[in-house]
Amino acid sequence: MVKVGIVGASGYTSSELLRFLLSHPEEIKIEMLTSQTYVGERIDKVIPGLRGFMDLRFERFDPDEVASRCDIVFLALPHKVAMQFAPSLLERGVRVIDFSADYRLKDVKTYERWYGVEHTSPHLIKRAVYGLPELHREEIRDARLVANPGCYPTGAILAAAPLMRREGIVDRSLVIVDAKTGISGAGRKPSDKTHYPSRTENFEPYNVMAHRHSPEMEQELSLIASEQVLVAFTPHLVPMSRGI
Repeated sequence: MVKVGIVGASGYTSSELLRFLLSHPEEIKIEMLTSQTYVGERIDKVIPGLRGFMDLRFERFDPDEVASRCDIVFLALPHKVAMQFAPSLLERGVRVIDFSADYRLKDVKTYERWYGVEHTSPHLIKRAVYGLPELHREEIRDARLVANPGCYPTGAILAAAPLMRREGIVDRSLVIVDAKTGISGAGRKPSDKTHYPSRTENFEPYNVMAHRHSPEMEQELSLIASEQVLVAFTPHLVPMSRGI
């Protein structure tokens, strides 16, 4: 049996993760859920869709406690925050799957430029495996630190990868990614952009040619193509709750 913990377990990402874990064909035990905001509260009170499936209570994060109870920990934390938690878990022998961008980009300077913060554990970046199994399945099997891909890069890379592998089909020097996303991708915290009157019947591009998922797409597509690939990426917010 594999014992699993989730750090930052109250958001939309964790809600989907729990749905997959609860229906996983292998024997998995969800051992621990942590949250700074909801300590002591039941998960099904915070995420009503889990009512009847789970009634675990949120706990405070303690690396020793997590390591003593969990084989694998998912970090469902914001960018710039996950790198504060990963080192302490890895040092204690826990396998980590990180949902943030903190270990996706192999070039530290590129990460710091796009995310606007100094990386506090750059030594772990080389150890991290980009968590797209269609590309890196064997490396993921043995990885102690998996950096799960971003939402837009997942769609773009999977679509473009077959074209990058063979010469002569497309111009591999520039890939145009025109993407649309639902508002849940912005997270659980409401904002003016995700407020219903602002979003319904509206279609809005944002961060045009300046979205921080661009270098992630370029990194992986360049690796596949064995040459530099540039991406012209335009994301849009559209009036749907989920999907890309």
